[in-house]
Parts: sequence; C-alpha cells; structure tokens
Amino acid sequence: NGYFPPQFSRRNEEEVWLSCRSPGKSTLYGTLTCHGLSPDGIPEIVASEGFEVSAITKKSLLVSCSRENACSKFLAPYTSFCRIHQKSITCLDISNGGGLGVSTSADGSMKIWQAANGEIRVSMCDDPE
Repeated sequence: NGYFPPQFSRRNEEEVWLSCRSPGKSTLYGTLTCHGLSPDGIPEIVASEGFEVSAITKKSLLVSCSRENACSKFLAPYTSFCRIHQKSITCLDISNGGGLGVSTSADGSMKIWQAANGEIRVSMCDDPE
C-alpha cells in the first residue's frame, strides 16, 4: 500500500510520480494526473502509459502496472494516519520489507510506526527552543 496526498484529489491537473520496479528489470516511471472531481466528489485520475487506475473512491486509489502484473492500493493519509499525526503529512516512506513506516507532519513531528497496524514505535517533535 502507498499513500497519496489529500490535496492531490482536489487540484485539477495536479500530477504525482510513481514507479514500478522488479529485480533485474528496468524501472518503469509514470504519472497520475487529476482532472478534477466527478459530480459525486470522486477524483478523476488518469495514469500514464504502463499504469492503470483500476478503482477509485474518495479515500483510496488502486493502480496497476501490467508489465509487472503488480498493483498497489494508495490510501488518503487522513484515512490511515488519524491516529499517528494530528496535522497534514509532509513526507512519508515505507521500509523495503513493508514492516515500518516513517512520516513527518506539519506540526513538526516525525514518527516511526508499524505499517501493519499504525502502532507508533518512535515519536520525535521539534523543540521550539
């Protein structure tokens, strides 16, 4: 699973990059472009060549890469991180094995957490002094 920025689904013509890589093969790079919202508030997102948007809701996006027969479900941060951060996510990464995540927030905090359940392992905050 991956994460897409909540503002992405609201900005027309906003673009995000994505990639698909398998060991021993070249990496396939692409983009997702938002073309606004449907009348019922669902983002209209189009993938570049090599990728396909398979399913989309207000809170998630399923993207597939046919070359590698792979797919990833991207979740809106407010859906997944309401217990981890109180403000907007500014940066996020998941370990190669998928066990740990690290994220920073607009409130100046950085947290390391279990990807499977969101349990916070380490929490650090900016010291205003």
